[in-house]
Amino acid sequence: MTPRREYPDQPLVGVGGVVIDDRRALLIRRASPPLQGQWSIPGGMLEVGETLEQGVARELAEETGLEVNVVELIEVFERIFPAPPNEDGSPGDAARPRYHFVILNYLCEIR
Repeated sequence: MTPRREYPDQPLVGVGGVVIDDRRALLIRRASPPLQGQWSIPGGMLEVGETLEQGVARELAEETGLEVNVVELIEVFERIFPAPPNEDGSPGDAARPRYHFVILNYLCEIR
């Protein structure tokens, strides 16, 4: 069973790949929420049974078509997006964020 990304029961693990080539950084435009339409490093959700490095390589291949070598962990951070305001304008449910990700970003080299 795939965990819910929106209003999850627990934080979800995401992975990203930072690719620098010829002094340029590889970015993708996000196709889905959260941050739909914004620029980001490529990445996504870790799948069950997959190592962090396997997840990074898979996500970069899926999103960019590139095969990469995963070099090293460069950053760990979390993104918590609060629930939107209620229809009456009052704050959303602060106890249950809309999204909660723990993201591990890795430096990668193009093969």
